[in-house]
Amino acid sequence: MPVVDIAEVAQKTNPLRAEVHWISTKRVELEVYRIPVEHLYFNIENGRYADRMIRLRHDNPGIVIDPKVEKWKTEIEKMLAGEHKDTSRDKAAFEKLTEDIRNREQLRPGVVTIDGGVIDGNRRLAALRRLSAEARERFRFFDGVILPGNTTAEDRWRIEAGLQLGVNERWDYSPINELLKVRAGVRMYEEMIRNGQLPKSADPIQLVAQAIYGKSDTQIREMVSRLDLIDEYLRFMKRPDSYDDIGPISERFLEATRVVQAAENNQRDPAFLAKLKAMLFYAIDQDLMQNWDVRWVYHALGGDPKKKGPKKVANDTALNALLNDFPEPKTIQQGMVAEAKSAASDREAETPTGTKETAQTALLDKAKLGAATEKFIRTMESTTQAKTPRKIAAGAGAEIAALHAGLAKQDVRNAMTADDRAAVLEAVESMQTMLTECLQNLKRA
Repeated sequence: MPVVDIAEVAQKTNPLRAEVHWISTKRVELEVYRIPVEHLYFNIENGRYADRMIRLRHDNPGIVIDPKVEKWKTEIEKMLAGEHKDTSRDKAAFEKLTEDIRNREQLRPGVVTIDGGVIDGNRRLAALRRLSAEARERFRFFDGVILPGNTTAEDRWRIEAGLQLGVNERWDYSPINELLKVRAGVRMYEEMIRNGQLPKSADPIQLVAQAIYGKSDTQIREMVSRLDLIDEYLRFMKRPDSYDDIGPISERFLEATRVVQAAENNQRDPAFLAKLKAMLFYAIDQDLMQNWDVRWVYHALGGDPKKKGPKKVANDTALNALLNDFPEPKTIQQGMVAEAKSAASDREAETPTGTKETAQTALLDKAKLGAATEKFIRTMESTTQAKTPRKIAAGAGAEIAALHAGLAKQDVRNAMTADDRAAVLEAVESMQTMLTECLQNLKRA
């Protein structure tokens, strides 16, 4: 595609419209133009669809992906339309947007670089490309402001962040792309400081927080740390940069990040940290712990000594018991990677899911690890919360009643493995001993 000065092929809107942006430390009023869609290209490298571009590169290793070439325009359009295998969750929203533009035309102008890259409005461009196939003249133009040639990388980042990451428009960014955008800003400011464009005393975290409305320094720092932990998880799973695989589980790393930082600030040794992270990765991946459950690990560590406020009472016994029930990190990693490969093969071949867990079962006892996690959570609940013996007895009674009802069923007993039977038997015998002691203590009263 030949380089075109967009201003030369665009038309001013009638009546004239304008949008205000901050360019080169000045408030600038930019006119809204009608720009032919054939002269525009998708720019999703660093915006709200950054994970899509990463996926496109992952699917086409060693190939130069030029978004200005029609082939790649079409591929990116499919991803934005939810027609790629990993973006189907976006299909309904795209169809709704397309129908809205068909009925009311484009209402909100986008933002375009001087060479035609769309940095705000990529989905609107995709919808207009689709609609122009139905009625070319009616949907031929994209409404947008054109950034001046002196717009810097910082200006562009601030425009994207201000438009799309402020509290009023946060919905328009997926959780993982929000994290990616924040970290991109931190890295940009770090480079500017290294190059002498900003004072050495400048704080990249603070600069990003100032650019994103409604975000504090603490929140930005947490977001960067959370993405760093997600990166560790993806490398652990041998899927580096596969951010589009994260989806909604990015929020599960919120508490996990606090746990890891607390362990580091408590000066736990590297072997402990490796085991802790592997356990958290498994618990998050297998949905054994929600954010609230992960907080119990934080409490068991005794909290973060560098945080203000009252300190938690550590419970090393419960935490070590949990970690000791998990195999070494390498074994956890091998099992999780094998499980992911098996699941992917099942999806591609559309085979029954009955074989899905075979690869992992050989390395990891999912039932045992699930039981160990549940035991840890219950232990922390019972020791941390101020429950009366009466409430604890009522809860325990309900759990034992459920166990009794389950074991009374022949099909439940038949479905148990030898390891399951041994584990349940050991737990019941332990409970029997403790219940006997509870009765003795009550009689002493």
